[in-house]
Amino acid sequence: MPRSHYLLIAALVLLLGSLAQAQAQIVALWPLDSRPVTSAWPRLLGRAAGMDLRLPPTDWLGTATTGASADQLEAWLDETKPDLVIVSLDSLAYGGLVQSRQAGPSLEDAWARLQPLRDWRKRSGVRVWAFVVIPRQPEARDAPRNLALIDRALDLAGDGTFERLVVGWDDALGSPAPAQGAAVRAAAETRGLKNVAVYAGADEIASTLVARAALAGARVTPSVALITDDPAAAGRVLPYDGQPLAATFAAQAGAVGFTTSDDAPDRVTLFVRTSLNARDAALRVLDLQRRGPTALVDLEKVNTFNWTWLEALRVTGAVPTLAGLAGWGTPGNNVGWALAEAAVSLVAPSDALAPLLALGYVNDGLYSSVLRPELRAEGWLTSVSDVRTEAGNGELLQRVQAALPRSGLAAGQDVRVTAASFPWARTFEVSVTVSVEPPRPGPWQSRLAP
Repeated sequence: MPRSHYLLIAALVLLLGSLAQAQAQIVALWPLDSRPVTSAWPRLLGRAAGMDLRLPPTDWLGTATTGASADQLEAWLDETKPDLVIVSLDSLAYGGLVQSRQAGPSLEDAWARLQPLRDWRKRSGVRVWAFVVIPRQPEARDAPRNLALIDRALDLAGDGTFERLVVGWDDALGSPAPAQGAAVRAAAETRGLKNVAVYAGADEIASTLVARAALAGARVTPSVALITDDPAAAGRVLPYDGQPLAATFAAQAGAVGFTTSDDAPDRVTLFVRTSLNARDAALRVLDLQRRGPTALVDLEKVNTFNWTWLEALRVTGAVPTLAGLAGWGTPGNNVGWALAEAAVSLVAPSDALAPLLALGYVNDGLYSSVLRPELRAEGWLTSVSDVRTEAGNGELLQRVQAALPRSGLAAGQDVRVTAASFPWARTFEVSVTVSVEPPRPGPWQSRLAP
């Protein structure tokens, strides 16, 4: 055979190998419930990372009033044929986060609802990353049952059923959740479990695990550093986490797959604003972006990103080049989500994060900081006959579109909201479909992409 033929065969082998490596891993996610932050947002994050992330139909998932259709789990997993499963134990055992707080199934019934997952794991051999939430009190009607189920979940982390188990606690405002979390952590350490993480968080956990899978797939372990607007902020106990910001940051960074460092040359910076005025905070961000990829969290108020600061960032052109931004939830929610975005920004194509940043601009800033207070002051939900109707959603969409600044996030970039609704028929969260035309690559994105 001529030498040229051997070279051609070798080239084909290399090409086929590259194509096989480029094939996206299939990740099956069974979310906590049907809210956008727990289901739609992880899907967007996976898409940005180039991951084949698959979720069950939305109407299978728990809502504020109905539990998940978890009996369809095995058949769905068999059909999906995933390389990795990320699964909410609260959804399987109780029906969702809301249902986990109710006096529903007994401990044995809840445990029985986890057995199909255990059986499927043994049968398939596919890796499973599971997460479960220590329930918020005083709403939790049967906390001893929930804690007992978490203890049994530790056994599943010990016998190989779960490759990784995350135990979060939910809204620890005057709650025993931090102490309960410490007890769970101690139990895991006593059993020698290195694959269990326990920290403040709930709604963002699926997203941090998706980001962790993206980093693992790219075989990179980036570094991240925490910078705050107030030197004392890192040591202050956060009201909804029940622990200092530094502890929340370290736990969430580890959950995503970062190492923490103040001086690594390739580090990501997480900048947390607590009280600094908007102009000075925007200038601080511009300075940090000159040094490397920068993600933002606003903790001045819970469940909102300060609109004045966000608008200052938009005017300076900083938003499209961020590595992430968050202000929609509790401190733990926000830190985890921003770090998940930052992780994905490092391995994704250069323009992949643009829709997520635009979503944060619309949801965390425009809606949460400006529109939601207006709608509540107007008694808007009661003034619309049915917020689930096409007419109600159309009216909401008009309000969002009318409030969007006309100048876009940056020169030549237009943000458009094409759909809006109240997924749980309440004003707390909104579901919006956001597009960016044209997407603008950020200078720090895709630095670790192959």
